[in-house]
Amino acid sequence: MGPSVTGGRPAWQSAPPGVPLRRFLRDGWATVTGPGFAAAHPERIEEMAASIARRPTPRFALLDQARAIAAWSGAERLRRLAIPTTVVHGSDDPLIPVRNGMRIAQLVSGARYVELPSVGHLVPYEAPEDVERVIRGF
Repeated sequence: MGPSVTGGRPAWQSAPPGVPLRRFLRDGWATVTGPGFAAAHPERIEEMAASIARRPTPRFALLDQARAIAAWSGAERLRRLAIPTTVVHGSDDPLIPVRNGMRIAQLVSGARYVELPSVGHLVPYEAPEDVERVIRGF
C-alpha cells in the first residue's frame, strides 16, 4: 500500500489539518534560530520555508539522514583528514551542541573553529555576511 496523501502531498510532508504548509515550516524553523532572529528577520525564515515548500526533501532522504546520524561512529576517522578545514557553528544552536563543532575542529588536523555569537542552527540564513567572511578568509 502506498503512502497516504493529504492535499496532493504524502502525509509526512503535510502540516497539521488547518495549518498552511508554509506557516508550519516557518514556525518550525523559527524555533531553531538564535535568540530574537526569527522575529527580527521574518523574511529570511519565509525564504527558507518557501524554498522547502517548493521542493520538499524526499522521505527516503530524511530516513537516510536519520539512519546515518544514529549509526555514525567515525569520529576518529576525522583525524586522517589532511585538508584545510573550517568548522562554523552558531553559539545558540539548539539542535547540535557547540561542543560537537568544537570536537570536529579538534579531530581534523589543523582545522579552524569559528563560533558565531547569538546564531542558532540556520547559520547561512542567520549570518550570511559572517559566513561569506569566513569563506573569503579561508
